[in-house]
Amino acid sequence: MHEQIQVFECEDRYEVDKMISLFSLQKDNSYFILNIARIINNEIIIKLKDNSCHSIVMKNQENAIKFNDFFREILKGEKIVKYIKRDDVNKENINFIYV
Repeated sequence: MHEQIQVFECEDRYEVDKMISLFSLQKDNSYFILNIARIINNEIIIKLKDNSCHSIVMKNQENAIKFNDFFREILKGEKIVKYIKRDDVNKENINFIYV
């Protein structure tokens, strides 16, 4: 399998930092994110395993929906994220590198 990249546009750098933090792998190689509870326009509401909810504001609704679809594939095991990083050129973009 070769690595692929999926790029998402967040509203600003702060939202990118939140997403990187929320999607960090735990010690057991799982995510602390339970699911995406809701999408409201360009805002993604994420439910964590501790039952708290947090929001990430994307650039637009298209990016929010695109991320929701991508995350479903991760949960199903169809995609495995190798790492996440801020885009080197556009700091409001976040790159998910996956196989």
